[in-house]
Amino acid sequence: MFVTAARAALCLATLAFLPAAAFGQAVNPGSAAKADDLVKLEAFTVTGSNFKRLDQEKVLPVTVFNKELMEVRNALTPVELLTALPQITNVPLNESANGGANSRGDNANVNLRGIGAGNTLVLLNGRRVAPHPVTSNDGGVPAFYANVNQLPTQGIERIDVLREGASSIYGSDAVAGVINYLTRRDFRGTDLRTRFAQPEHGSGGSLQATLTTGRDLAGGKVRWLSTFDYFQRQAIPFSARSFTRSANHTAAAPAPFNALGGSFDARSAVSVYPSFRIGAATTANFLRPVNGALAFTTVAPTANRAASPESFTNLNQYQTVGQSKSDRQNWFNGVEIDLNDRVTA
Repeated sequence: MFVTAARAALCLATLAFLPAAAFGQAVNPGSAAKADDLVKLEAFTVTGSNFKRLDQEKVLPVTVFNKELMEVRNALTPVELLTALPQITNVPLNESANGGANSRGDNANVNLRGIGAGNTLVLLNGRRVAPHPVTSNDGGVPAFYANVNQLPTQGIERIDVLREGASSIYGSDAVAGVINYLTRRDFRGTDLRTRFAQPEHGSGGSLQATLTTGRDLAGGKVRWLSTFDYFQRQAIPFSARSFTRSANHTAAAPAPFNALGGSFDARSAVSVYPSFRIGAATTANFLRPVNGALAFTTVAPTANRAASPESFTNLNQYQTVGQSKSDRQNWFNGVEIDLNDRVTA
């Protein structure tokens, strides 16, 4: 009886290790054929230059801004589409920067992960965007950076943001990451969008009108996408808001924090009134208020903010809150031509 049970157990163990193909009655006749079926891929487009590395493609972190997300973001400018990303720590060079040494004009450069705008690669349909011709230093490194404000806000299919260094793929200008704007290739027709906004506290109103049109020409061999964008925005100066009108907030601070020159007094230690010397004289002359009247004097103002308030200037009256005046007209055109069945220009 013991030998029979042992033989039965041995037979069961042997059957358990036999391949499934040994049991002809348990095999589905169609399963082998299905395993050999080829997977047919639909047409796809490769954007950007990339070495074929499947192991890298699976692990690289990419954030995709599709049309739905862009609608929710409802940005006025192209750079505002990206500032929602936590990886974009700041926009170091932009149109609202103050100071004569900063970048001027309608310019905005993005900085991925705080490494610097010069290390963030910006692409349009997989091709590098030409650098902005007038740009100041970012982090002490003199370079030219791509101006993302020249890109359209409408007619965009999606924005791919590679949130990790890709210098081995794209070069040294992609140390921080890559931002790739992809325009729509399937848009047909005409779309007109208008937008008006006015803050409840005044100043800063904006008007935007965008005309987007897409056409098929030459029997579908030529595809044309055109976007004309008009954007006008008022500046918001510090003087337009009660809290920022003055840099001196000592009146709102409790004692002992309400002392002039303290943390709540941000007036600059400069004067709008000139000082000068005549000829070879060593005595300085001042044109400044004396007893409430403007006068010439050789008496220098004191360092006491209460006694010589004219020597400490409220620079807020000359600066903006962070939104400068903009008046932009942007016309973007993209054309694709099928030269033959395999080559598209």
